[in-house]
Amino acid sequence: MKQTIRSSDKELSTEFMRRLDQMQRQSRDALAVSEAELATLGGREPSEPEDDSARTVTTTVLSELLVRERKALEEIAAARARLVAGTFGTCERCGRAIKRSRLEALPTARDCVRCQSQVEGVR
Repeated sequence: MKQTIRSSDKELSTEFMRRLDQMQRQSRDALAVSEAELATLGGREPSEPEDDSARTVTTTVLSELLVRERKALEEIAAARARLVAGTFGTCERCGRAIKRSRLEALPTARDCVRCQSQVEGVR
């Protein structure tokens, strides 16, 4: 028997909201650290070419981390909205229930494994 999440299950909804809150705090913290690091790098004077090259690489990596964390925060907000709306745990593509094990591994999942595999072109 597949285990799924029903939005009407108050205890599980509360547990997933708690997990999403924790993920949100972690992403916000990571975002703040990356923004502070970028601000520090931006305020430094140009120096040796090797230092400038390293700064460019570091700036690129930090910028990519910022994009990733902002996207994570968007996905967390969307998952929270689905919990509130009562659609959490329902695949946005096919409308079937998303397995509980998938949601426990990835609480922001929008799609069931089958639909996600199709999107990614995995067979």
